[in-house]
Amino acid sequence: MLFDFLEEKIKLKAYLMTALLDDGEINLDHFKTEYALSEKILQGLISELQILYSDFYLVVKSRTMVLFHYETLSKLETLHTIYRESNTLQFLAYFIAPQNVSFSEFTAKKFISVASAYRIKKNCKLYLESVKLSIQKNKVTGPEYQIRLLIALLQYHFGFIIYPFDATSEVMIRDFIEYSNFKGCDYDLKDLSEEYYYFYILVNLVWKRKEYKVEIPQTESFNQLKKSILYMELSKAAQKSIAIHLGIELNEGLLDYLYLVFCISDGPLFSNRDDININEEFIFASYKISKSKAFKNFCGRLLGREFIDSQHFKDINAYFLRHFICYCYYFIPDFYFLNTSRLSYSKDLYHLLDKGLADIFNLKGGNLTFSKHETVLLTMQLSNLIETFLAPLSVYVISSSNIRLQTYQVMLNQYFTSKIAEFFFVNYQTTQIDEKLLKKADIIIAERRYISSLKNDSGVAIQDILEIGMNNKQYHELLLQAIIEKRDQKVFEYISKMKHKIL
Repeated sequence: MLFDFLEEKIKLKAYLMTALLDDGEINLDHFKTEYALSEKILQGLISELQILYSDFYLVVKSRTMVLFHYETLSKLETLHTIYRESNTLQFLAYFIAPQNVSFSEFTAKKFISVASAYRIKKNCKLYLESVKLSIQKNKVTGPEYQIRLLIALLQYHFGFIIYPFDATSEVMIRDFIEYSNFKGCDYDLKDLSEEYYYFYILVNLVWKRKEYKVEIPQTESFNQLKKSILYMELSKAAQKSIAIHLGIELNEGLLDYLYLVFCISDGPLFSNRDDININEEFIFASYKISKSKAFKNFCGRLLGREFIDSQHFKDINAYFLRHFICYCYYFIPDFYFLNTSRLSYSKDLYHLLDKGLADIFNLKGGNLTFSKHETVLLTMQLSNLIETFLAPLSVYVISSSNIRLQTYQVMLNQYFTSKIAEFFFVNYQTTQIDEKLLKKADIIIAERRYISSLKNDSGVAIQDILEIGMNNKQYHELLLQAIIEKRDQKVFEYISKMKHKIL
C-alpha cells in the first residue's frame, strides 16, 4: 500500500527492474504500452537505471532490455537502490526515526525547497492517515505496534535502516530462537534468509524502542490465536531470553507483541520442534474465528465444497488469517515478487475476491482497503487450487511412423507428469481420425504434412495444433507453454461459470 504513494518515476523504475530481475530481459515496447509511456520518458528511465546500476551489465538490444547474471542478484537489495531515491520514503523515515535535526535543517540538507517539502509532507500524511496513523510535531503518532510495523516495512522492503542491529540485539534474538527450539540448535543470524530478516527487525524493536509502551488490540482473531499452545511456548522462550537481556519480566503487552510478530512473519521459532505443528495450530484457530469462517463460506460458494475441504485451501485460509490480524497486512512487506503475467486468466476471480473481502470486513464506504498485492496473491493461490482439481489435458500425438510415436512417448513421459497432461499416440495410417476423436483433444501434436487437414477437420483451435519436434530444449519449452496456456484457459472457463453462479 505504501508503494502506491511513491513518486511515479520511482514506481516505474521499480516495475522495470522487477521485470528484469524476474526474467533477465523485457520487451521495451510492451512495457511502454502497458504503462502508457512516451518514448522520451521510457528512454529517460533506461538512462537513469543504467547510471544507478553502473556496476551491473544492463544493455538494450533491438528494443529489448537485458540484465545479465540476474539470477545471482538479491531482488530486495537491488530494489533498495531505487527506493532510497524516493523523497516520500526519506521523509517518512525522518518522521519515524529518533530526530537529531529539525525539519527545516533536514530539508535544507536535502536541498528541497519549502514548498516541495510541505508537498512531500502532505503526501506522507495522506499515506499515514490511510493506515490510521498521523503526524504530530513532525513525529509519526499512533499505536506503538503499528509504528513498529511501519519501521520494519521501511527497513526490510525499502532499505531504510532506522534502528540498526547491535551486539545486544543479535544475542537477544539468537537466544530467543534457541530457547523456542529443542536443545542443540545453534543459529547464526547472518546465515538465515531474507524472510527471517523481517522477523529479526521486529524483535529488535523490543530492545530499541523499550521506552515505548506497546499494546495489541484484543480482537476476536487475536484472542482466539492466543489460546494456542504456541502463545504459551513463545512466552516461556521470551521470558528466558529477551526478559533477561532487558532486565525485566515481560508484561502481557510485550508478550502479545512478540506473538503478533510470530504470527505475521516467517521466523525460525519452533523450527525443530516435532511436537508443535504451527500450520495445524493456525488452521484449528481459523475454524473458530468469525471473519475466517466468513471467508471460508464465501470461497465455498465460489468454488464448491470439495475445494474448501482440501488441505490446500486450509493452508491458504491459515495464511489469510495470519496476515489479516489487527489489519497488520497494511504494513507486511511483499515477501513474494509476483509475476502477474498469468493473472489475466483470473481477473474475474480477482474482482470477486476484492468485493467479497470488502463485504466480509465491512470496508464499504470507509478509508480501509485491501492491499492489491494481498488480493493478487490470494487470487493466484485460489487459481492454483482450481488447477489442482482440473482433469489432465488430453494431448493427441499423430504420426504415420510407429517408431516416431514410440520415441515421442518415451520423451514426453520423461518430461511431463500424467497429472498435467495425458498423452494419446495415434498412427495416422491405421487409425480412423474423425471429428469425434479430435474433439477429445485439448492439444494436437502432428507431422507437418497432416496439420493443414487437421485444422480443417478438428474442433481444436489452430494455436493448439503443434508440429512434431524431437528432443530439443526449444521444442519442450514451446509444448510446455502450450500446456500452460491451455490449463490457464480451463481455469478461466471455470471462473467464468463460477462468476455467473454467484452474481
